[in-house]
Amino acid sequence: MSKYRVVFKRSRIELAIGCIIAGLFVLSFWCWKAQILPFQWLIQSVLSILVCVHFFKWLKQQQAQKVSPVIFTVDGQWTELEHDSWLITQQSRISRFVLFINLSSVLNAAHSKWFVVYHDQVSEQEYRRLCRAIIFQQQKTDG
Repeated sequence: MSKYRVVFKRSRIELAIGCIIAGLFVLSFWCWKAQILPFQWLIQSVLSILVCVHFFKWLKQQQAQKVSPVIFTVDGQWTELEHDSWLITQQSRISRFVLFINLSSVLNAAHSKWFVVYHDQVSEQEYRRLCRAIIFQQQKTDG
């Protein structure tokens, strides 16, 4: 089987989801019924500031985080260049905008992890190759 090298970029989809969630939290604080609590505006302000601070910390962490390139094959081998070797499992899922890849350790089958790949993190060709690898694993266990 051919081996493919994938380098991941930052995802705008993930950033948009984070912004929406943070915005919904802040809006939910300001949708409370008026004057239920004493100093309600102060509580709402503090909670809103905490959400914003947490969001900006997450954003800074996302920009500093580097995802190491991987080499994978369509038959399910997944090798992180700076880490361990894994196998793509049949539990992985495909959608139009995101791939949920379940990886099982080659050394210890009890260890597994999830890897999320957004559509805009990789090229269209790499996204399709990853989809084929997931479909191959699902068909292999079904048959």
